[in-house]
Amino acid sequence: MFNWASRHKDFQKDVFVRGARQHHALLRSKATPEAKKLHNWNRQVGMGYCKTISFLRLKTSKKGILYGEINPEHRIEDLVTRHFMKRFPTYMILIGSSRGTFLAVRNSYRGHVDQPLKQFLHQLESYLSDDHILADLDFDESWWETYYDSQEIPERENKRLFLQFMPKKYHYMTDHERKQLSKIRRLDSF
Repeated sequence: MFNWASRHKDFQKDVFVRGARQHHALLRSKATPEAKKLHNWNRQVGMGYCKTISFLRLKTSKKGILYGEINPEHRIEDLVTRHFMKRFPTYMILIGSSRGTFLAVRNSYRGHVDQPLKQFLHQLESYLSDDHILADLDFDESWWETYYDSQEIPERENKRLFLQFMPKKYHYMTDHERKQLSKIRRLDSF
């Protein structure tokens, strides 16, 4: 029920043990402080995981290694590595964080090493030969910049519609922007 709670940055084993002793109905309904805490830990780790796999863009090396750097709040690096391992089963995946570099090779999770991503990637590439297809490609970031520039059209920017899709805790509009977008105006503004 709380598979991811132990991955939370503030995880306390004694709270988990006290919660495990309680009846499952109390846990499910969040009737006790321990149950609330366990639910919150599980939810926060799940949100961090979903956000990380959604926004992480892996880079490709000339040797055929997919790698990316993350800075998660919770201990989810192995979950992220396993996600990309399932998504790209024929590639070698490296996910780097402050806790080390996590490795998956050809649809098999191999664990982690305590070296930084750049150092481990350089060391690993020295043992591998160039991929004959990837070696001819140019991995210039200008491709993405051109794509984003072609998709972003300033005339189509609709902040009101954007805010309808965003949760209120992420609204960062200034008072001036709110006044411009509001349909209702005060009488003294005329």
